[in-house]
Amino acid sequence: MSYLATCLVLALAFPRTEPGIGGALVELCSGYLLFCGVFLINDLSTAPKYWVARILYGACAGALVILLRHSGQFQEGACFAVLIVNAFSSLFDRICWYAVGFRRKVQE
Repeated sequence: MSYLATCLVLALAFPRTEPGIGGALVELCSGYLLFCGVFLINDLSTAPKYWVARILYGACAGALVILLRHSGQFQEGACFAVLIVNAFSSLFDRICWYAVGFRRKVQE
């Protein structure tokens, strides 16, 4: 959900076709954006294990998709964005593990 929400917010903020919700819906329904959001981002072998890391993972992937669509050579940047963010999934896990672990130690 964080992937699609980030894509929606950034498509509303930086429209390519028409301003407003219509342009954002066209952005969400075009290309591989929904396919990647449903099938590729949720792959258990490459997605982070912690829920906070998954939110960060989806938000980074959504921001990268919109960035690649606006400034990239190809119209479709969703698959490239998923491959790039998959390289950082273990880093997201490690960052969130330390953040949650230190917070629990302080509360106890």
